[in-house]
Amino acid sequence: MGGSLFKNHCVTFLISSILHFVIILPYHAQSSLIISSHNHKLIYNQCSNKTSPNHLSLLAKLFQDFISQSSKSKFFETIVYDNDKTAISGTYQCRKDLTTDECHSCVSKFPQLSRELCSDNNVIPSRIQLLGCYARYVEDGPEIENGPGIQILHKSCGEYKVAMNSGFEEMKSAAFSALESGVWGGKGFCEMKYESFRVMAECAVNLRGCDCGECVNNAVQICEEECGNSVSGDIYLDGCFVSYEYYGDRGNNNIGGPSFKDNGIGGRTPKLVAIVIGAAIISGVILCVFIRSFRKKRDDW
Repeated sequence: MGGSLFKNHCVTFLISSILHFVIILPYHAQSSLIISSHNHKLIYNQCSNKTSPNHLSLLAKLFQDFISQSSKSKFFETIVYDNDKTAISGTYQCRKDLTTDECHSCVSKFPQLSRELCSDNNVIPSRIQLLGCYARYVEDGPEIENGPGIQILHKSCGEYKVAMNSGFEEMKSAAFSALESGVWGGKGFCEMKYESFRVMAECAVNLRGCDCGECVNNAVQICEEECGNSVSGDIYLDGCFVSYEYYGDRGNNNIGGPSFKDNGIGGRTPKLVAIVIGAAIISGVILCVFIRSFRKKRDDW
């Protein structure tokens, strides 16, 4: 009777342990990954042509101001001076869908990145674009107000392609049209799912109304021309960015390439699940052996 009850307790424990390791812990780990690393992904950077110590110290001061303000606001611009009246004008902006904590975490990455980037040229970066935020600065004076933004700063197209005449291009164009309308209604930001597409666009805060719409329209046209039937694409202009990703059937024969790549968020590989389950089972067995040993000693008493 006691042995049967003990076995039942062990089985119950093992089941609950497996569920905890496979379901609960990966969920928390996934949430942490989204907040702490995904938004920190480096998209691109631009290097300055200045190497003077004054600019290094001013940049450090600028980033300190950025980090302080990022706990309160997703956008900030300022000018910092040194004793020689040398000035740097800088701006940071976090993506509108980020929380304040996520914005602060993203902006906090700038000081370290500024020390690492452009080191081969012995200069410092003048723009750092992460997935969730960006920082830029202009030396010796305020930034020049940009127009609608047509200069391409960065472009990236997915290596996998969708077969022509599959309806992909029509669906993508419709998704982009919905995105452009959404940017107007979203006051410079829009993220949406349209059929099998996820699309996103955002404008710099200093671009409003028609200028923002024109910038996004430019980015969409460039994306259409440059990325064609790629399953994903990102276009960053000097005043806005556009991003899209196609979530078609992974078994669809219309999609070329060996396989879809996991974006690192969500999804658990069989190997990972096997390791986690194995760890849970081993932990459960050890605990059950310990309990059995304890019960035996107690009976001997």
